Amino acid sequence: MALPAPERLWPHWPLPFLNSCEPCHDRHGHQRSGRNSGDGPTGVSEIVYFPIDTALLKAARRTGCTTSDGGNMAVGQAVGAFKLFTGLDPDAARMHAHFRSLVAQRS
Repeated sequence: MALPAPERLWPHWPLPFLNSCEPCHDRHGHQRSGRNSGDGPTGVSEIVYFPIDTALLKAARRTGCTTSDGGNMAVGQAVGAFKLFTGLDPDAARMHAHFRSLVAQRS
């Protein structure tokens, strides 16, 4: 079974990622501060989805980073698991919308 291309998993691929454990690197492998220093955008991807807007994401946006919240990871895993377990193509957009509605109810 072929895995989906990375750009299908996150539309901003191949931006580099920053998480709480490792320094941010640009697409050439040079360490960066996590700020958008002008040689290309920097992305921060979070895995926490409750709360959906974490302190990490808020700080990243203040420094000009592109962000992806943990809901994208959660739904992405669910889409992949559904396909793996059932062999059927799930409606990823519908799953994403439903997830967002559940998060909104918890707020």
